[in-house]
Amino acid sequence: AGIVLMSIIRVDRQPLLELKKAAKEGVAWHIVFLVAGNMLIANALSHKDVGFSAWFELTVKPLIANASPLAFVLFIALFTVVLTNLGSNTVAAVISFQLAALLLPQGMNLAVLAVIVAFGCRAAFCLPSSFVGIGTIYGEEWANTKKILPYGLIMSLGSVLLLAFVGYPLGMMLF
Repeated sequence: AGIVLMSIIRVDRQPLLELKKAAKEGVAWHIVFLVAGNMLIANALSHKDVGFSAWFELTVKPLIANASPLAFVLFIALFTVVLTNLGSNTVAAVISFQLAALLLPQGMNLAVLAVIVAFGCRAAFCLPSSFVGIGTIYGEEWANTKKILPYGLIMSLGSVLLLAFVGYPLGMMLF
């Protein structure tokens, strides 16, 4: 609606937004297509009929069956942050929460893990496909794209550690 209004409203006989010019010069189309394609792949992976969740459960459950609660939280936080940096935050939340519920060790609080997953899905700092804001930064001329990924990885790793060593104990105290 805002784009339409800006195209209609005129100041000094010129529209506030020249749609053709903005689409040609102002949109980083390569980033738009990258994000759109990534969302299609992520949605396909999260579909029940694809079987990704079932395969992952069969593969990972034996590896973490005897893990401590902290190790399990580290695994879920790391998995969520990696997945959200590779794909859509929403799809990462759906897949990560399903896996946390499927693999949940006895005695762990699912509500706390849900909060860990929700916050982990907000740690999309690395790739243009992970979050529209990051994609926009990659598309800007002033951005040093060689520095975005390393700093994004540091932020993502910091997020995993904060979720596991601060978020989980705090969540256990509150819930």
